[in-house]
Amino acid sequence: MTTPEIDEALSALARCSAVLLKESQAEQQRMEGLNELNESGMQQHANGQGSQYDAEYTLLSVRLGLAIRCAKAHRDAAHEFVCWWVDTAVTAWKSAVHGTPMPYARLGAAAPDTLMLEDDLAVLPGVDEQTRKLLELGSFLGAPQPGAVPGNGDDLATMITDLAARSGLSIRWNDTGAIEVVDNDDPEARRRRLCADYAQAVTESLPDMRAQWNDHGDPGGAH
Repeated sequence: MTTPEIDEALSALARCSAVLLKESQAEQQRMEGLNELNESGMQQHANGQGSQYDAEYTLLSVRLGLAIRCAKAHRDAAHEFVCWWVDTAVTAWKSAVHGTPMPYARLGAAAPDTLMLEDDLAVLPGVDEQTRKLLELGSFLGAPQPGAVPGNGDDLATMITDLAARSGLSIRWNDTGAIEVVDNDDPEARRRRLCADYAQAVTESLPDMRAQWNDHGDPGGAH
C-alpha cells in the first residue's frame, strides 16, 4: 500500500469507529433508561402496587432484556472495529519505521465480520509449533471432538478446546479420518493470532527495555 492509501484507510477506520462508538453510547443510554424504569416498577410491586402479571410491566422487562443484549452487541462491535483501527495503525507505523511495504491483504487481518481470501491469509502470524504439538497430543489422547466449543470445565477436552480457541486454531477431521490441528480463518481467530503475536513482540522487547532503563537510570528515583 502507498502512503496515501494507508492514510485514506486509517481515516476511514477512524470515521467508522466513531460512528459505532456513538451508536454504542446511544444504546447504552437507552438501556440505562429502561433499567431505571424497570427498577421503579419493581419497587412498586414490592410496595404492593400493581399486578404481578401486568402486561405493561412485563413489556418493560422484555424491552430491557432486548436493550441489554443490543447494548452489548453494539459495544462488542465497536470494540472490534476500534481494534481493527489500532491494528492497522500499528502495522502502518511498523511499516514506516522499518521501511517495509504494507501489503493490502494485511489491512483485512483484524477486520470484523469479514472473511479473507485464502491467499491473503498468508499475512497472518503463525502459531508456535509447541502449541500445535500440545493440541495434537491432546487430540491424540481422545479430547476434544472436532467442532467442540470452548467451555468452563476443567477436563482435558475443555482445556484443549479453550487452548485451540485462544490460539486461533481449529481441530477437525481430515480426508483420511484423522484429527488435525489447522489455522482458523474466522475474524475472532485471526484477532487471537494477532494478539498473541503482539504479546510475543512485547515479551521479546522487554530485555532491551530493561537495558535502556538501566542505562538511563530510574527517573523516578533521581530526587
